[in-house]
Amino acid sequence: MNLPSISKSFFNGDCFDAYRILGAHPWQGDHGEEGWRFAVWAPGATAVEVCGGFDGWGAGIPLQKADTGVWSGFVSGLCEGELYKYRIHGADGSVVMRADPYAFASEVRPANASRLTKLDFSFDDSAWMERRDKCRNLPMNIYELHAGSWKHKPNSTQPDGSDGWYDYEELARELIPWLLEHHFTHVELLPLAEHPFDGSWGYQTTGYFAVTSRYGTPAQFASFVNACHRMGIGVIMDFVPVHFAANADALANFDGTHLYEYDSDVPEGNGSDAKYAKDNRENVIYTTYINFAKNGLDTTEATGWAIPNLNIIFSLANPSTYNTFVRLVKKAKLDTKTYEITSPSLTAYKKSIEPLDSAASAARIMLIAVTIVGGIALLALIACAAIGGRRDEIGMAMITGVTKGRLGWQFMLETFMMTVPGWIVGLVAGALLAKPIGTAWAGGQPVSMTSASVWNVIWYGLGACLVLGIVAFARVACFNLNQLFEERSEVKA
Repeated sequence: MNLPSISKSFFNGDCFDAYRILGAHPWQGDHGEEGWRFAVWAPGATAVEVCGGFDGWGAGIPLQKADTGVWSGFVSGLCEGELYKYRIHGADGSVVMRADPYAFASEVRPANASRLTKLDFSFDDSAWMERRDKCRNLPMNIYELHAGSWKHKPNSTQPDGSDGWYDYEELARELIPWLLEHHFTHVELLPLAEHPFDGSWGYQTTGYFAVTSRYGTPAQFASFVNACHRMGIGVIMDFVPVHFAANADALANFDGTHLYEYDSDVPEGNGSDAKYAKDNRENVIYTTYINFAKNGLDTTEATGWAIPNLNIIFSLANPSTYNTFVRLVKKAKLDTKTYEITSPSLTAYKKSIEPLDSAASAARIMLIAVTIVGGIALLALIACAAIGGRRDEIGMAMITGVTKGRLGWQFMLETFMMTVPGWIVGLVAGALLAKPIGTAWAGGQPVSMTSASVWNVIWYGLGACLVLGIVAFARVACFNLNQLFEERSEVKA
């Protein structure tokens, strides 16, 4: 039968709903029969069976292994509440009974089998959820407690040593009025993930997805959260993902390999004086078992899931240093056919502002074009007018033998003497006023001139001065002396 497969994101550390695939879930067989589907990740195991009360804890039902290292199978006729474990034949030759790491419920200690459980409860706290999103910046008053020892039922010591624990529903009736009376906005519960030892307060985890059965079922815990939310009290759960109990039924050497833990104790001196990368937490690249377990760093023979897919993330203190970082990485001469340097956040930002960049670029081009054309035209008209008023001066100079070339150079020099100082004054004024005016124009958002913009202004200004000088030279070079005398003859007549 077709069983769901685990996503590749699971091996990259990016999968946040693996519990929907792994563990035990209600399922329909190929012929519509009701049952449960089992899935457990044990890539180092040689064989896995699911065993339980349904077969008298006998040989169990063999599971099938996928290329991902996930063992899965379907068992018909099972009912919610039945107990089960995985019999795992480890890579080291061991055969052990393991609780389901993704089970939603477990037996009450000291028993440790997993329990088939449906997550079919619903919440009616929509009003709380809506209010919560609007109150994230408001002050919080948090009360932290351990559900098993906050309050005991008087004279109610139980044979199992529970000493009168309140279940989740009873805890709601006792705790919520007390929280309201003392003006607490939130309650923080010490770890409720399943654990074997009462005295640990939940810090020796055996089931990360199973709320402890000491105080009731997952549905009863959901009703506790629901009740808190209805009364305006937020619920914070202390969660301990960094370590687990080394019990024989738990995660240590899960499939005969160190699947969930170091292969040795991490030395105390895990600082900069550590000799090896694994001894220095700040110098470790965390990757998946499947990537390196079989081939180490030599992946030339690897295929399928054994091919590493690494994402190494660097956090830069300042986004402006990104380009510098890229240059340094390229300077290290990495194989660009194998490695790619990207910034998802920067890429997403650039994509989001592409329309604005396009509009701004078009506006800049239009502004520059209008400024250049208009400025040149205006100054050219002024220059022509200035030269036109000096026609007699030009004519007399030419009559006395001064050549057009010499006159042209003289007028070009005079043009430069007028335009270049103006260009310099404009540059200074622009440098002083561009930032404050631009910032005011942008609604208070700081604006700065790029070096490319500054150089564009400089070259455009020099180009305009040169063009005006050429216009002055050409105006003199095209001067017709005969036309000057013809106009004078017409005036006399």
